[in-house]
Amino acid sequence: MTNHNPSSANNNAVRAHNMIRIDIIMIVGVLLMTLAFIYLALQEVGGPIYFLLGANASFIVVSVIGLWLSRRERHELASWLLIITIAVMFFIANLLVDGLSWLLSIPLIMATAAITGQTIPPKQATRAILMSVTVAIAIMLFDLLELVDNRAIIPYAPVVVAIISLPMIAAFVYLSVRNFRDYMLRTKMIIAFIAVGVVVTVSVSVVSVLTLRPSMTVQIGETLTVKADGLSRLVVSFFLDKTNQIIAISETDIIGDLLEVQNGSYRGSEADIRAELQALDEQWVAAADDDPLIQAVTTSDRTLNPLAYQLVEYQQTFPDHSEIFITDRYGATVAATRRLPNYYQADKEWWQAAWNDGNGAVYISQPEYDESSGLTVSLIAVPVFGGGEHEVIGVVRSTLVLSELGEIIHSVRFGESGRAILFNEAAEVVFEGDSPSGESVADLDIDLRRQFLAEEPYFLTATTAEGYESLFGYAPVANVSWTETHDTEAVIESSVDDLGLVAVIQQGAVEGFAPVTLMMRNVQLVTIGALLLAALGGLLMAQFLTRPILALAEAADIMASGNLDAPLPTAYKDEVGELTVSVGDMAAELRDTLADLEQRVADRTRALAASAEVSRRLSTILDEQELVATVVEQVQSAFNYYHVHIYLMNEDGDTLLMAGGTGEAGAQMLAQGHFIPRGKGLVGRAAETNMTVLVPDVSQEEGWLPNALLPYTKAEAAVPITVGGRTLGVLDVQHNMIDGLRQTDATLLEAVAGQVAIALQNARAYQKTQHEAEQEALVNVIRRQLDQADTVEGVLQVAVRELGRALGAEETRIRLQTESGSENGRHGSAVQS
Repeated sequence: MTNHNPSSANNNAVRAHNMIRIDIIMIVGVLLMTLAFIYLALQEVGGPIYFLLGANASFIVVSVIGLWLSRRERHELASWLLIITIAVMFFIANLLVDGLSWLLSIPLIMATAAITGQTIPPKQATRAILMSVTVAIAIMLFDLLELVDNRAIIPYAPVVVAIISLPMIAAFVYLSVRNFRDYMLRTKMIIAFIAVGVVVTVSVSVVSVLTLRPSMTVQIGETLTVKADGLSRLVVSFFLDKTNQIIAISETDIIGDLLEVQNGSYRGSEADIRAELQALDEQWVAAADDDPLIQAVTTSDRTLNPLAYQLVEYQQTFPDHSEIFITDRYGATVAATRRLPNYYQADKEWWQAAWNDGNGAVYISQPEYDESSGLTVSLIAVPVFGGGEHEVIGVVRSTLVLSELGEIIHSVRFGESGRAILFNEAAEVVFEGDSPSGESVADLDIDLRRQFLAEEPYFLTATTAEGYESLFGYAPVANVSWTETHDTEAVIESSVDDLGLVAVIQQGAVEGFAPVTLMMRNVQLVTIGALLLAALGGLLMAQFLTRPILALAEAADIMASGNLDAPLPTAYKDEVGELTVSVGDMAAELRDTLADLEQRVADRTRALAASAEVSRRLSTILDEQELVATVVEQVQSAFNYYHVHIYLMNEDGDTLLMAGGTGEAGAQMLAQGHFIPRGKGLVGRAAETNMTVLVPDVSQEEGWLPNALLPYTKAEAAVPITVGGRTLGVLDVQHNMIDGLRQTDATLLEAVAGQVAIALQNARAYQKTQHEAEQEALVNVIRRQLDQADTVEGVLQVAVRELGRALGAEETRIRLQTESGSENGRHGSAVQS
């Protein structure tokens, strides 16, 4: 039946106008998505990205054509052209790209329902909605049943589609809801049934993700943690075995006997011996390889150096030790498998650690990569004991090539994507197994890698640099012996523990969550069936319930033709009309909520940016006073607080001294030497408990200390400035509004306080280093001047003069006494100018 009355013409004009708005929304949204896809294409993410770009171009062309058609009131053709294009492109995109099925199917149904309800007649709208439901179900089934293999994975493509398409759908829904009361009842019912089906489908999927995935994640993570713990045991066993090989050398009788002879050959004091060895070290460095000194240490001739001969034999037996040598108790090299850079070793860190003030200790260095050899090595040093009282008589040192450890790491594999990684104490990669994607965990964010350094085994999920989600189980390489160990083994394991190594097991989330995916697939198949039933039910119920409504519509047409006996329907008084009003109110409330949320996010972003600026400024300041002044001013101006000041703990740790504050009040308190005892007031409490004290309303807080210089304080937050568990001071912030400080402020201030703590530590370390350098330079100057004096009198004069200047003394004297105790009258004095 066709209407030619003015009302019908007005409906066509409204639908054409709606179609124009829909086309404009499509053009704007797709242009934004196209820009994002162009960026991904420039990152060389793969061929299918170009199809997505082509699909976007098709949407833009179709939308432009739709604008042209709608302006000529051919909006029905424009609507069908857009709906069919969306359905076809979404279906093909799902065949080519993985991870888009739900992001395509649900928006397809929602967009079709929103578009058809505003632009085409009810009968055509029903057919369009059923077509979109069919295509959406096909998209989901193709994904769930994996009917297409080798679909491309485009990093960040799902995120881009979600971020840009969902606001577009929201705009369509808004237009649809606004005109919903004017829809035909059959269209209302079909849309309502489809909406219920979509909500149920999405809800079931969300609940599945929120319940099944977390529980399975814990199980999978615990499995990875167990594997990481097992890997840490392998690493400990590796170092235990290699170190025991060196200990076996140190326990050889011939080594002990020869070292006893070598140590007994020295004459004079330890200073004399050290001077002699340093002279030999200089000779060693300058000597050629055939020099007798070099040959005496490195020769493998058994008759000339039995120790070197035995070391060579050990090296051939244990080739992982690329270099082995022995020193005596004074650090002189006795025997070596090859020429060393130095003869004297007692000034080396490893030697001093193994010597351990004569008590002996096992030393294992951090694994380090040698670029010249392309090998990763560790230094192992163990003491040689002799005598009846376990006296240390020498040190054996080895350069251990860690290739075998690397092979252990590479051999640990499970599934298609599982691999092992070994990190050092700085969260740097020592060894890592091969990744199917070819990426390295060294590309992971440093903050993420530092989480692996936890003291207890655990697991986490994270996104790699390539945009792929992975599971990580990690465990510290520590003393993990499950049985009682001998003393030597305990010492070695303790040395390995001190390295701070971490064993990590990584597995791709796709493979790790395969059981979860299977379970969710079954759930989603059921929900798809429910969605299909909802669509069919909506169609049947609409046909059944709209028959009387159509009869009433026909009666209305009869009344319009002049038959006043026909019954008149009541307009917009049914439950559907009331529901439409409620939905409109809820939509308005939701928009307000989203607008408020966006404002909060914007405020939060600005606050974080300000915090980052504060942190950036701190990193360049090495003067403590300048640092404190900068912090209080930056924090006050960045967050518009009423007042900010910093207290620093005194040396006794019982008093907090004000070090800086904002405004005149801060300057006055600083001039007065303002201080707060530890434990008193909010500031003292924060220092005592080492916890943030947040008081939204100070008038309600017992123990709050008011300040006459700050009469408008209404809220206060005291944040401890700590590093390594030690409280350096307190960052105190005050606001002139009740509830002006919230937990978000406390969190940001804690981050700033952490940066301040590090900056303070750096500044103090820098000042200490500067002071020590100045002292050392002064000592060197005095020593040189003393060396230049050629008489006792000259030495005394230099000592008196320079010590007086260094100590700032007004007068300095040196008195000499004879053996009988009487002064010989010789003295010198100098006055500091």
